[in-house]
Amino acid sequence: MVTARRPSWKMTGVPAAVGERSPSLTTLPEDGPACSHANRTALARPDAGGMGPLTEPTRTHPKKESLMSATRKAQATWSGKLADGRGTVSARSSEAFDSLPVSWAARTESAEGQTSPEELVAAAHAACFAMAFSGDLGRAGSPPERLDVSAEVTFDKVEAGWRVVSSALTVRGVVPGMSADAFVAAAEGARDACPISQALKGNVRITVDATLEG
Repeated sequence: MVTARRPSWKMTGVPAAVGERSPSLTTLPEDGPACSHANRTALARPDAGGMGPLTEPTRTHPKKESLMSATRKAQATWSGKLADGRGTVSARSSEAFDSLPVSWAARTESAEGQTSPEELVAAAHAACFAMAFSGDLGRAGSPPERLDVSAEVTFDKVEAGWRVVSSALTVRGVVPGMSADAFVAAAEGARDACPISQALKGNVRITVDATLEG
């Protein structure tokens, strides 16, 4: 009389906790007439109707976007001595302006149709402040209809020599639903947080005159 042998089963994987069977665990017969090596292989073959490889699925994590810095380039040329020499400055990243004339006299006397480093700093500060202020107002739930910003940068001779000593910001704005006091407070916050203000901080006195219109 032949006695049928009950197959023994081998558990693959490790339960999540002692006494607890994970729903993801799979069992395969180790031996027995109906559980040959070929059968066990077939169970692991998707093309044979099996469950596929008995391995943990590969987990993929979303790739984090890297923050990229922004770099801008300008170029200047100069010929001659400081007092009577001449130069030009050009925007090389945007090509927005090319060969703007600069001179020492244009910095310390009358501009006479020439730009200067201080005028370029003033333009940068006004634009940066306008964007910073607009962003702050928008995040506070009061986006502006319009902001008109100017910056006056002063170049002066002090005991240590010629220095950029101040940048005076002026802003006139139309912001529906905002009080005048809240507008002034927000302008002062933007004055301090503006990236160009941060670059000048500690070396240049920065002020803001804010007026709510409309």
